[in-house]
Amino acid sequence: MSKSILIIEDEFYFRQALKKYIAAYSEEFEVCGEARNGQDGLEKLLDMKPDIALVDITMPVMDGITVIKKAKEAHSKTKVIILTGYGEFEYAKKAIQLGVQDYLLKPLQSDELYQSLQKASRTIDQERETENTLSLISGAKQGMFSAYKESMISKLLLNDFYDEEELERNFNFPKKDSLYVAAVLDIYIKNAEIWNQEDKKLCHYAICNVMGDIFKEAMSFGTCMNENGMICIVFRLYHEDNAELQLQERMEQVCTVAEDYLGLVVTAYFGDLRTSLGEVNESYNEALALKKYQLFHDKKGVYFYSDTQTKPHLSKEYFSREDRKQLLSLMRANNHDGVHALIRKVFAKMMEGNLDPDTVYMHVTDLFSVVLDFATEYRTELQKPNENVSLFSHIMSAPSLEQLQKFVMDAADRVMAQINQKDIDSQAKLAQKVAEYIDANFANPNLKLEIIAGEFYINIQYLCSIFKKHRSTTIGNYILDVRMGNAQRELLDGAESITVVAYHCGYEDVGYFSKCFKRYFGLSPKKFIEKHTKKGSDEAL
Repeated sequence: MSKSILIIEDEFYFRQALKKYIAAYSEEFEVCGEARNGQDGLEKLLDMKPDIALVDITMPVMDGITVIKKAKEAHSKTKVIILTGYGEFEYAKKAIQLGVQDYLLKPLQSDELYQSLQKASRTIDQERETENTLSLISGAKQGMFSAYKESMISKLLLNDFYDEEELERNFNFPKKDSLYVAAVLDIYIKNAEIWNQEDKKLCHYAICNVMGDIFKEAMSFGTCMNENGMICIVFRLYHEDNAELQLQERMEQVCTVAEDYLGLVVTAYFGDLRTSLGEVNESYNEALALKKYQLFHDKKGVYFYSDTQTKPHLSKEYFSREDRKQLLSLMRANNHDGVHALIRKVFAKMMEGNLDPDTVYMHVTDLFSVVLDFATEYRTELQKPNENVSLFSHIMSAPSLEQLQKFVMDAADRVMAQINQKDIDSQAKLAQKVAEYIDANFANPNLKLEIIAGEFYINIQYLCSIFKKHRSTTIGNYILDVRMGNAQRELLDGAESITVVAYHCGYEDVGYFSKCFKRYFGLSPKKFIEKHTKKGSDEAL
């Protein structure tokens, strides 16, 4: 089925070129409409609901960025590809932040357009397939997970007054003379555009559907979700021969299907095998312990408690006294690259050591304490990422060694940045760039502090203080100086009219321009012209 395309572009001939390009791929794409300004384009986009919209950045009535924002606010599912010139990349970046599918630079080639349309088409197909899957799952979930069945499995795992007869009736779980094992599944949402946190239960239902197909006839199982949002499973194996191998092979199939078809990364943790229902709780606790042990290691796969040897590795020195001295020295020299390299070296040793989480936390805390010592040395308080959470709580809640490493690096960077915040050279360069920007844009009547601050991605207060410090004047006074200087030159050069001069200097109101000019020079523009005309005549005589 071909995908519908709406063209929102103010240039007539460019619209015609786009339609010609798209017509060459009529089996896959068709133009359902076109608009020559943003307002018309937005109305058609919301009314026609095309699969794809080609949107120009700069248009009359409403620009492309505003079209994208308003479409997003209206929860439009249309995939947007923006069209932009080389000089409009800053606008393109804003559009990318709003979640556009792609952007194309003008002038564009037919094959570039086709590749971008194909990319959008694949995303649309994937989302539609996932929506169908979610719909099927939603319709079946009541039959899969009754609250009653979940509660039975939950009680069995927690060893909390479970009913043996009900377990045998509903799950074919005899009390004795059978082989049982508990497992927990951790699910990572790989594609946040398709699944989101609100879909987490549906993710679980989808995984259990897959398991039902792969494990049927080989073993029976019951499932529930624990307080941490993980799927908890009790398996009863029908054959003791190669039991762990059967579990591993089938669970690996589940992981593969989940990732390939659902965009979900599944990690399975198995406790040891047990021979009675009364021991299932022990297997479950082993699975949870294994999950904690694997916290800083591989993020997907199938793991068994019996294969893991947890050793504290306390005897090995991962962050030595010499490392501590070197880290402090590098931070004092404001050597960010050196600091990062040393932190990476320490974490690399920990990764090779296959440490358990408690040992990792101990070494990371020791490393982080050096950063705090450095901050204290320079009487600087380390700014926290979140004022409501302590720094060490951030460490303890990190889900991986990579994120722990990034957290320590970021903290070191923040301290060094705070201590070197008064770097005069960098501030002077910023003030110079702001002055150059004003010199180039003083004719813009909308040139205001908000515009300038946005151009340099800094807040207004900081911008004003830096400019005043390094230019010995305020930004407002500097804009006035530049505009009045230009006005003086144009009037002396015999400008066409005072109105034209006012327009050239960024004033839409000629009366207000005249007031500003008189306040600045002590003469109205008219008197200024008369004075200098008379002076020129006198000098000629």
